[in-house]
Amino acid sequence: MALRSPLVTAVGIGAETTAGTPVSRTNWAIPMSVSGFVEQYDYRNIETLRPGVGTGPDPSDVIRQNNTVTGKITLPMTYDGLGLWLLGCMGAAAVVTTGSSPWTHKYNRGTTIHHHTIELIRGDSGVSEVFTGCYFPAFRIVFQQGREATIEIDVVAFKASADRASAGSATFGSFGALATNIIAEDDASDIGWNSATYVVNRQLTLEVENGFSPVRKVGSRDVVAAIRSSMSPPTMTVARIEDGDTLYNNHRKNDVAGQDLTLALSGAGNLAGTVTLRNARITAYPPQGISSGDGIAENVVWSGYPDGSDNALTIQIVNDSSSGTAN
Repeated sequence: MALRSPLVTAVGIGAETTAGTPVSRTNWAIPMSVSGFVEQYDYRNIETLRPGVGTGPDPSDVIRQNNTVTGKITLPMTYDGLGLWLLGCMGAAAVVTTGSSPWTHKYNRGTTIHHHTIELIRGDSGVSEVFTGCYFPAFRIVFQQGREATIEIDVVAFKASADRASAGSATFGSFGALATNIIAEDDASDIGWNSATYVVNRQLTLEVENGFSPVRKVGSRDVVAAIRSSMSPPTMTVARIEDGDTLYNNHRKNDVAGQDLTLALSGAGNLAGTVTLRNARITAYPPQGISSGDGIAENVVWSGYPDGSDNALTIQIVNDSSSGTAN
């Protein structure tokens, strides 16, 4: 019996013109982990007043109802090759690209629901599965001391387009050069807010909930559309060693408004980036215990808000590619 290894897994993505209609996969990435991505169905027992039609106490039969396809993909965060994923996560209608060699690409928080075809090559099994109508209801970018940055993307799909079949051919492009392309934890600066800088010596997590919900219709088991059903601000949670009382006092008094929270990134050569949470307010300060260890911990949660002219969140990437969504 040949056991299957996960170590040849890859994910491909393509931007759909019509939601749910499969397209070829233009961009490929190497995931750190994948969960889900198995088509599931709900089953409902048929219960009548004669269970088992005289043959026993069991329901007469069962019918298959709605299908569900959900998954989670964790990718190493890179300066190039992730643009199509970022655009789908952020929801802007398009990437704003300026400059020339290097180019600056801005991914703004927006209201567009992008749909994608995603292909998952299942390790060394030689097979893959293609999912259509994929959209991203939430994502998290994590910077952790001593680790490379990662992006964790929640995925909902309309359905699997067909049975598992022979795997496609993965071409990784810029994403494949991880040694120089990956965003390392020491690429990140201290965060800046309210005319001061603060050290992130444990973890920083940027989290966005897009508030998307699936829509079905009579006559189909599949998801047929997605709508935005709720709104929530993007948040940045910083776990650090307390080095003063300023942030706690800001939290208590709620006395800072209209100040952007920024995180700068600096990679090799022309590679760089900035994460900007606009009009950031401290909206939570979860209590932390005090114990022996490497310092008194504090967790600070900022939420970002638009101001009528700027989006609540912008991720800006500088690289040597003229396209903000290239492979």
